[in-house]
Amino acid sequence: MNALAVKRAGDLDDSAEQPGRLIEDLWADQAVGILGGEPKCCKSFLALDMAVSVASGTACRRRFRALRTAPVLLFPAEDSMRGGRQRLESIRAAANTRLDLLPIFVITAPRLLLDLPRETVARINPPLLILDPFIRLHRSDENASKLPCNNCESSAACAPPPSVKQSPSSKAGETSGTAQAAIPKPRTNTGEPFLFPRSL
Repeated sequence: MNALAVKRAGDLDDSAEQPGRLIEDLWADQAVGILGGEPKCCKSFLALDMAVSVASGTACRRRFRALRTAPVLLFPAEDSMRGGRQRLESIRAAANTRLDLLPIFVITAPRLLLDLPRETVARINPPLLILDPFIRLHRSDENASKLPCNNCESSAACAPPPSVKQSPSSKAGETSGTAQAAIPKPRTNTGEPFLFPRSL
């Protein structure tokens, strides 16, 4: 069994610059975070808008300026390829750009296996990786998810919108107790998605 790599606290590198912002006032560079919210509140649309913003250099939601223009890697585990394309087309039209010119790379494999995600991230080197929805990627063991969201291996910012189930007894717009425990409620009651980014 391989031992974990460790260092004395005094030997840790403190000279590296702190990561800045990938999207101004919205998402940090090299951050791992969650786009949370009630069902059908457009979490996936926000994630795709972030993708178009970074890939094109346009403002996300026509408000938040992208501070880097670079490739984006997207794994749409819930939508069909056609549905994902249609969503991206609507967003790029609002951003006044062309989808065929954008470096947005979509993983079309039905599932991710072992080291393939790491190899793909290393090859494309995207500053933004979107996994939608995150729950589809760790069905068996949420503590054993083999995802390239580790900044020791990649500098990609990771933005997974989680999939939230509604219980049969829930009213429209209400989530189950399990989902409520897993995803904090936003302070506002606007029905919009909310962000939980964490810089590494």
